[in-house]
Amino acid sequence: MKGDIQVDIRVNILSLEVQLGYTFKNKLILWEALSHSSYSNEQGFPSNERLEFLGDAVLHLILTEHIMGLYPKANEGELSFLRSCMESEDFLFKAAQKLNIGSFILLGKGEELSGGREKRAILADAMEAVIAAVSVDGGFSAAREMVLLKFKDLLEQTYETAFHSDSKSELQHIAQQRYGCLPTYAIAEEKGLDHDKTFVAVVKIVTEKGEISAEGSGKNKKSAEKAAACNMLKKAL
Repeated sequence: MKGDIQVDIRVNILSLEVQLGYTFKNKLILWEALSHSSYSNEQGFPSNERLEFLGDAVLHLILTEHIMGLYPKANEGELSFLRSCMESEDFLFKAAQKLNIGSFILLGKGEELSGGREKRAILADAMEAVIAAVSVDGGFSAAREMVLLKFKDLLEQTYETAFHSDSKSELQHIAQQRYGCLPTYAIAEEKGLDHDKTFVAVVKIVTEKGEISAEGSGKNKKSAEKAAACNMLKKAL
């Protein structure tokens, strides 16, 4: 029975390597990254908890470098705001789903029966552990390449969501901090039929060096203003 388990694990590891776009020199490190504590307790194999701890730090550095490169004008608070969105359990859960990590995780019998493969916390933790495993096996550059390549779309979506989620409040904070003034909004245009209108909003910030503005569109005035603020944040950052 134990031999069958090991064969299944080897097959899973090969399949996951294809998903990751990375081939491990030491397959045991990936096995460890996939081993939930419930499995470890039953099989006497190390759990992924230590790798999860390391993965948190590796991802933190990857995202820090990436965001600083994307937004060279952003200050520490703005960078921290963006990075926190990518380090959340929600982001890691979506990343794990994207790679179908749930089908590869090694679980104990009880956790398997309780639906552990779909639990957000288990998937998020395993994703961090897998990132760490790539870093341990291939170095930080391998982990960075994997994260930025495999999660490119997810990272872009998360940035967009972060900006839109509270873009007006964030822009107000930045405008006050940098320029000592508040942004102003105006609806510049209404397009379409009454039952299917699109609003175009313009946001402006007046600085000592001149006026900064951006546009955004939405199906109502509020969403148009949020889109405008989001586009202004991209300019400002």
